[in-house]
Amino acid sequence: MVLRKQGFTLMEILATILIIGILAAIAVPEYQTAVANSRLSTVMGNVKTIADNLEVYHLSMDSYPTNGLTNLDIEISGCTLTNGVYSCTNGTVYAFGISATDQPVGGFLGNKQGLAYIQYLKEEPTITKRNQRECWADSSNELANRVCLNLEGVRQGTNTWRSDSELNHSNSTWNVYILP
Repeated sequence: MVLRKQGFTLMEILATILIIGILAAIAVPEYQTAVANSRLSTVMGNVKTIADNLEVYHLSMDSYPTNGLTNLDIEISGCTLTNGVYSCTNGTVYAFGISATDQPVGGFLGNKQGLAYIQYLKEEPTITKRNQRECWADSSNELANRVCLNLEGVRQGTNTWRSDSELNHSNSTWNVYILP
């Protein structure tokens, strides 16, 4: 009687590795999108808190603060307020009053993540932008653009951000998605 060793053949092992590779190729991008969605959700919540506080400030003072976010009585975990801008340990930057013609609050995910969330204030001068929410994605970052599309954003065009060094970001061209 001849004894044969039990085990897997080379073909069975290769087939198993191939199947695991295919599953990983499908799962990893979805995982990355879910993580980016989670980070952006945190930013969206913080931007809403800042925007609500700016509206309360506006109601009591009849104007928005001229020195960024300095006069607001809010605290964002892991962030410090310097010159009216919140800078966070995870690289996120929160700013108010990006330009003179509109009054948005922005949360920009730093560390080259290429993703931002913008919310215009209720009293924003441009009537068409009042209460508008936007998702900005680095034009060369596929993951960031996928996250904005997952939020059901409709691409409006592109925009530039003047302060790339603050954001630790190298590309200044962003795709702008209008959110529902």
